[in-house]
Amino acid sequence: MKPTVVIVGAGVVGAALAHRLTGRGWVITLIDQYPPGHLRAASSGRSRVIRIAHGSAEQDSESAWQARMLWRELEQATAERLLAETGLAFFVGEDDPWLASSRRVLQSFGIPHKIIDRTRAVGLFPSLSLADGEVILLEEAAGVFSARRAVRSLVDNAVAMGATFIAGRATPVGGTAVVGGERFAADRAVWACGAWNAALFDEFIDSEVIEQDVFYFGAPRNWTAARLPAWLDLADAFSGGFDLDDGGIKVSSDWRGPRLALDGPRDSHDPAQESAARLYLARRFPALAGAPLTGVEMCHSAVVSRNDLQAVTTRGDLLIAQHPEFPAVWVLGDGVGHAFKHAPAIARLMEDLLDRDLLS
Repeated sequence: MKPTVVIVGAGVVGAALAHRLTGRGWVITLIDQYPPGHLRAASSGRSRVIRIAHGSAEQDSESAWQARMLWRELEQATAERLLAETGLAFFVGEDDPWLASSRRVLQSFGIPHKIIDRTRAVGLFPSLSLADGEVILLEEAAGVFSARRAVRSLVDNAVAMGATFIAGRATPVGGTAVVGGERFAADRAVWACGAWNAALFDEFIDSEVIEQDVFYFGAPRNWTAARLPAWLDLADAFSGGFDLDDGGIKVSSDWRGPRLALDGPRDSHDPAQESAARLYLARRFPALAGAPLTGVEMCHSAVVSRNDLQAVTTRGDLLIAQHPEFPAVWVLGDGVGHAFKHAPAIARLMEDLLDRDLLS
């Protein structure tokens, strides 16, 4: 008989796992309280960046490179373009150890990149300000995903291959998932609920959910993803991309915003975060000072303060653990939005773990 699994959570991690396991002959039931690609998911929204450079964290670089190839396979299978290879410009100090470590890892993987000094960097963008000692690491194979479309593509293709999608809010009861009084049981259950995992398994996980807004600003037509790389500023923890799908210039940061109720209303954004984004945009790209705000995505991040589950991975931001009382139940996810670029590689790892678990 074919192995069965219930996957709760149709964000990018749960969707990637459902897609992979369905293609490997598993019988999949995928459950989410919201439609795939919904705006409350940390992995959704207009766009997400994929990059390989992660400093000395070679495991993360390897995972991202593997995931990039798997994302490309999805594009080929669906004839849908999801990744725009815009390249990614890292703004970094020329003496920063992160730069030396990243170059070593990129070279070992044969990933195209170059260093652009301050003199030549001004030609990379229509307007750019670099400080003394700053350079750009341009990772040419990096790019920007149409995030919401990517999640929906994973789910749609999983369903087309035989997976079942159930719309509803699931609650863990023993080793099963209960939705509206109906119990869903399988050989294995995977709860891939991101920031919701803490509420579902509060006896093991404690976290605080904070608001991290993403802003879109209008700009001249020459500021487009077709012409310009995405960017990530390591020192200031800002990142962005340019006019993907006519969405405007995206600006986001690791700003620790106010506490956020995951299922509460999201009808206003944090003005302090908008102010910080505007100040940064004006400093780094002076021609965009005063650019009009064209849209806001109210995102979230889970700041974990306690995790009593025994994880099987060494990555600090990724949780993969078996339930201590119900070993057929797995908890999967990170809740901080960094999993998007890694999702197909995480799904491959999870598949290996489930295969081994079934044989044990």
